[in-house]
Amino acid sequence: MRSELKFLKGQPYFYPAENELLLIKAAVGNEEDEVLFNFEKWINHHCFSDFQFTKNHVLPQVYDSLEEGSKKILPMVYSNFRHLEIDHHLVNQFAGFHRYVTYKNRMLRNELDVFVDYLIEDSIPYYIKKGLAYLSLYYDDYGARVTQDIDIVIPKHLVENALDRLDQKDWKSTTNWKMNSIMNSLTHAITVKKSSYEIDLHWQFSHHPVGSKWNQIIIENKKVHDKINVLSNEMNLIDTLTHGYRHNQVRPIRWVCDSCKILSSGIENWKFIVDFAKECNASLPISDGLKFLKRERLSHIPEEVLVELAELPIIGSSVKYYQISSQPTSHEQLKNVIRNALIFSKNPVSAIIKILKHYRLVWNQPSYLHLIFNGILITIEKIFFKRKLFLRSIRN
Repeated sequence: MRSELKFLKGQPYFYPAENELLLIKAAVGNEEDEVLFNFEKWINHHCFSDFQFTKNHVLPQVYDSLEEGSKKILPMVYSNFRHLEIDHHLVNQFAGFHRYVTYKNRMLRNELDVFVDYLIEDSIPYYIKKGLAYLSLYYDDYGARVTQDIDIVIPKHLVENALDRLDQKDWKSTTNWKMNSIMNSLTHAITVKKSSYEIDLHWQFSHHPVGSKWNQIIIENKKVHDKINVLSNEMNLIDTLTHGYRHNQVRPIRWVCDSCKILSSGIENWKFIVDFAKECNASLPISDGLKFLKRERLSHIPEEVLVELAELPIIGSSVKYYQISSQPTSHEQLKNVIRNALIFSKNPVSAIIKILKHYRLVWNQPSYLHLIFNGILITIEKIFFKRKLFLRSIRN
């Protein structure tokens, strides 16, 4: 089956480009000479050595010329240079950006602490994942990692309770969809906003289908760190690798930095990771991600773990899932929705029901009859009409 995974060869959304890898190594390296060597190569690649180092003008020149993924690595580089006590004229220019990220993350953490108090008052179990959890667990520097929102996971049947609490405190949903419709669709999270802050409220571990058993295991094995519930290193590594595998408008190269930080903190139970990969059909992102980290000498990965992962069977639906999620195609394209529904469902009938519920939500249809009628019109339009305005005018 692995021989069929040609779509991953040169896949531009998971593995960093050469210049990005140089910056990553400068951000996570532990040896001063190696860190400086990679950073200087990165500077030469972008011709930053030709910049005029006038006060307050260097950062915009560097920042504006970079792709979005690399921009997020800059404060990590500054943090690492400061940790290693390396004095570098260009990195010193990132200090203002680092202070700004520190401020934004501290404000976001304040909002998180308030919301966590609500959850505790209402006896709603939860855990925090990604951004703020990683800052607290692995970076030990609130300015090192750009974090744009708060990711909280709570049981599905308590989501509406949590939303009611948020609504009382002026947090507003970004969608007008009804919650019962959202819960029955293929969506696994909802975003609420207040001012410039966002909370992504999840009711399952990740976009990767893990099933009710593992969702329960995960929430039962959370731990308290820095006064918030977080996941174990093993689960954070799994989340980072599977999330990095997914296509994003911004290349998700930061999964490499996060994985290195998690691994340096220590993995006590590799068997847990292998078991998860086997039972949840997640061996593709976990195996490929770990092999990349070992190949680039970014982290130590036990060879026997890589062998076990490589020997795991890969089912066809898992291949299809990652073909979809790793490519820059809309998740609302019918073929993508159908494949996702098949992966998330136990049988074809269940898949059809999920597809209907999903499109009724996305198209905002008052009934399934309206949904089917509009679906037929769109199908006819796609097959028989090159010009799409005709039937759209009839439908409207």
